[in-house]
Amino acid sequence: MAKRCRDFNWESTSLGPPLEWPSALRIVVATILEAPFAMNLWCGPDLNLIYNDAYRAVLGAKHPRALGQPGREVWAEIWPQIGGLFDTIRDGGSSKFAEDAHFMMERSEGPPGEAWFTFSLSPVREEDGSIVAFLNVAAETTQRVLAERATRAAQTAAELAEDRLLTVFRQAPAFMAVLRGPDHVFEFANDAYMQLVGHRDIIGRSVARVSMCPASCSSMIMSSVKRSHQASQSPALAVS
Repeated sequence: MAKRCRDFNWESTSLGPPLEWPSALRIVVATILEAPFAMNLWCGPDLNLIYNDAYRAVLGAKHPRALGQPGREVWAEIWPQIGGLFDTIRDGGSSKFAEDAHFMMERSEGPPGEAWFTFSLSPVREEDGSIVAFLNVAAETTQRVLAERATRAAQTAAELAEDRLLTVFRQAPAFMAVLRGPDHVFEFANDAYMQLVGHRDIIGRSVARVSMCPASCSSMIMSSVKRSHQASQSPALAVS
């Protein structure tokens, strides 16, 4: 990008030739061009774009024609969302920071696509306090946001499936109970099973503590179930 910036015809823009740029602008341009993180400058009255190599991924298909062009034209699809940020800072407001901000961006030849960014926008000032540019530092978080969304959707689907299964178990006419762990702790018992055990408080307790046969009998029954994976004469359905 450093070579592209040197070769660009800046005289054709409102910025004029680089030798006439404010010193603060020349310094910050040199700084971002060497930075490894995605950075973009919105420069001058037209907010012309000057960006580094890492920012090309943010632009997608907009690169390389975005260089030197007014930001309002380059990012026309999101300008209604971001345009006010520049006015706020110009009017004395503070720098802006957003985490996982959502945009619909045109970065390929196809239709706009969803994208999320964590970014900052801060003024670049000359010695007299005047704003000569806005520094935009951006980190795309799209993949992480989508992965978290997929994880939440999968968890929700699993919870719904579990709820449906428990509903089937609960309404079944047969005696059914779900046991967990080596101690065979009751995790669930349907209405028929609860009626069988006289509606005793069995959830969260082991079979040995609530069984209708002695503890040694319960242990032998549950061990047999685990070895054979077949139901014994115990009225519980063991799931370990």
